[in-house]
Amino acid sequence: MTTPNAGLPELTSNAVQQYITVNTALSIIDALLQMPVIDKDLAAPPGSPADGAMYIVAGSATGAWVGQTGKLALYRSSTAAWTFIAPKSGYKFWVADEATYYRYNGSNWVVDVAITGETAINSQSGTTYTLVIGDAQYCVEMNNAASNTLTIPPSSSVAFPTGTTILIRQMGAGQTTIAAGAGVTIRTPESLKIRKQYGQVVIHKRDTNEWCLEGNLEAA
Repeated sequence: MTTPNAGLPELTSNAVQQYITVNTALSIIDALLQMPVIDKDLAAPPGSPADGAMYIVAGSATGAWVGQTGKLALYRSSTAAWTFIAPKSGYKFWVADEATYYRYNGSNWVVDVAITGETAINSQSGTTYTLVIGDAQYCVEMNNAASNTLTIPPSSSVAFPTGTTILIRQMGAGQTTIAAGAGVTIRTPESLKIRKQYGQVVIHKRDTNEWCLEGNLEAA
């Protein structure tokens, strides 16, 4: 028998030299260690979790998750029970439903901003686009012949960590306007419009619903 995620060997009754099995399992743990998290926004446990499913418990937890907010919840079908793991500062997990890494900073789970020297591109061909959590540290390209709008959502909708930076580029002929979502303030010395095709700007989150915008902008 092996565990459902990392394939760790499990102890069996009456087996000899059990330490070999344990040491093998520890070696695999040492090599892999990480498991994906399915979701971080559920306050109640799912009805039929798969064996080995893991979640980050959201606020106001209910049911079997009461009092476990912020912890990792691991389900094992062999016991039909949840095991709760208190995270430590620096823990990092891939949250599958958002396709984003989250890191525990000692008090909260935040989007993990990895400085790799590379900036991935999210290319958008429509006339409207609202930023999503996965855009943190990305370059968003607006590519449309018609005028288009990129909206910065409020923190209540998309909780970008303070300090998030996003590059925005106008690839199409249609002028790109940066718009503020409900309750969002954009600080800029110029207008909210990118000046011309291939121009780019940078937005930086300095507070909960406050962003600074600068770059190749049309004069105010």
